[in-house]
Amino acid sequence: MNYLELSIEDLKKEIEILNSAMSKMKYKPDRIVFVSKGAYLIGKYLSDMNNIPLIECHAKRQGNKLKSYVAPSLKILPQKLKVFLRKLEINKGTHTQKSERNVFTNINLTEKDWLNEKILIVDDSVDTGNTLKQVKDYLLENSGATDIKILAINVFHSSNEIITVDYYIYKDTMINGPWSNDSKYNKQFLLAYEKGLKEGVFL
Repeated sequence: MNYLELSIEDLKKEIEILNSAMSKMKYKPDRIVFVSKGAYLIGKYLSDMNNIPLIECHAKRQGNKLKSYVAPSLKILPQKLKVFLRKLEINKGTHTQKSERNVFTNINLTEKDWLNEKILIVDDSVDTGNTLKQVKDYLLENSGATDIKILAINVFHSSNEIITVDYYIYKDTMINGPWSNDSKYNKQFLLAYEKGLKEGVFL
């Protein structure tokens, strides 16, 4: 399994590559939905590049609180140990054991005002595909959209049976991006997210 660390500038370059791939396929969504909050910058860059509305979608699963409690400890662990623990988490299928998510947006979708629109869901890395499947199912059920595609930085092969990712760069790669709790760019990422929230960059 490969390992890659991305700075915020690195991430922007990766998004430019993905955006170029979409353009070559002549695909331009009407709205971008990012999985909160890790995929915020991915969605923000794509939104800015294409002048497309950005919507936040929450997909909370059991265990998220525990993850936030141990986050400070991760920052002080040696890099090799963090990589080992992350690989162990993926190989043991921890995410599949608690696959049910509470999916919701901050806007009312019941009026189905996205009917016939193209929706792009973005996430940082697709481990099992469970989160994205439930987000996609939620949008199909509540928004009226039928043309939904998915974009991510990385895709693990274990997710292929659950969900199809239309645009991605890496396969089976552990990505330590600005959204990661132990990334040295995480504070900068969180500040950008909070700023976007206050300024109404996304709904």
